[in-house]
Amino acid sequence: MDWNSITNSLIFAGFKLAGIIVAFAVVLGCVAYTVLAERRVLGFIQGRLGPNRVGYGGALQPFADLLKFILKEDIVPDKSTRFVYFLAPLIAIVAALMTLIVYPFGSDINLPFIGHIQMVVTRIDVGLLYVLV
Repeated sequence: MDWNSITNSLIFAGFKLAGIIVAFAVVLGCVAYTVLAERRVLGFIQGRLGPNRVGYGGALQPFADLLKFILKEDIVPDKSTRFVYFLAPLIAIVAALMTLIVYPFGSDINLPFIGHIQMVVTRIDVGLLYVLV
């Protein structure tokens, strides 16, 4: 193997990793603000203001919820295995978000110095079956 093939492989892997991170960040951001919208509607239905303390109109409420979630005390049952107890939700989230890797995000792009870039993380011939399973 020569240096060019290793460099091309690293660039390819970097683009794929960046694509995965961007896709996950967009979906998780949409989920956070959908929860904010739900809380605002529920507050309106119940005759109260809803989340409006953090940022203009509560726009930073998802970040405040994230900080609260990270900094709160963890309670682990006595008879459980700590590793498995924390691994189970992570497996569920990763399994749910892995369906994003087969969705195309746009048409292919040709960049002058890098070359052809596909706007999909991976192409699987049975992509629809992968999503439905």
